[in-house]
Amino acid sequence: MKYSGFYFILFRGTMRAVLSEHYGKEFAGDTMKKALRLYKRLVTDVDDIGDDNPMAYNELFALASVSPYIASGKKIAPEIVQKMMRHSLTM
Repeated sequence: MKYSGFYFILFRGTMRAVLSEHYGKEFAGDTMKKALRLYKRLVTDVDDIGDDNPMAYNELFALASVSPYIASGKKIAPEIVQKMMRHSLTM
């Protein structure tokens, strides 16, 4: 899929805020830096389902949400990932 950082940039503030709240600012900053690089790789490696496909937006949001989890070495609890996603969608 063609890389666009729009979704990651759109949601990174709320994701970082939730991580800072639960794990501290240093952990959140390091994780989000790693997550951006990982997000770029995930998006370019995934099969392209087409820009006109409505599910493409869901896929990009899911990759943006899961990239901090993977980038942290899966140290983030699933409940916190869920909270990051919920906050990102409601802000």
